Amino acid sequence: MCRDGLFPRRLAHVHPRFGTPARLTIGFGILIFLLAAFVPLGAIVELVNIGTLFAFVLANIGVIVLRRTRPDMERPFRVPFSPVFPIIGIAFCLYLMAQLPGVTWLRFLIWLIVGLIIYFAYSRRHSRARLEGCAEQGRVGVVVSALSRLIAAYKGPAGPDVLMFAKVWSPGKRAAAEGRQRLPEPCTDRHRPRRRGVGRLTFAT
Repeated sequence: MCRDGLFPRRLAHVHPRFGTPARLTIGFGILIFLLAAFVPLGAIVELVNIGTLFAFVLANIGVIVLRRTRPDMERPFRVPFSPVFPIIGIAFCLYLMAQLPGVTWLRFLIWLIVGLIIYFAYSRRHSRARLEGCAEQGRVGVVVSALSRLIAAYKGPAGPDVLMFAKVWSPGKRAAAEGRQRLPEPCTDRHRPRRRGVGRLTFAT
């Protein structure tokens, strides 16, 4: 995420001796230390549970959508009995989420709002993937691309389906597949694309 620009890229700096992202590791270590010191363990566990279950819900939805929109896509693993199994997975996840106390839902919504604020205030303007695909995908494709990256850490059977989610819902790609010409959606003023020469697209810095 740091290499893409969703977070400051300097945090992805790899230590020359140990070969690890030392700054990021130290930063998250301090954050976890503070959480463990001041937040009850039960609250942390419940918040982790609801976040993980919500990611599984999105992954199962992605399986259903991609099975209908991209049935010919190459998949290392194909979820059997779709959409039955994904629907069952969604139902189980929602059931487990419903068993969590209301205060956990409140914390989850607050955490989600904080994440959206960070994304729209910083990450959206610095994402390398967004800048490269802004002219092609348009605003809808960019938002879906960001969501797919957030749940790309899920390594289950739905992984290939989730990673292709943004490409399927790209307005530019869909229009091209239908044989229609679609003008690119405008980017932000700071990163508005402009053409230099023939067939070359660059972005303002």
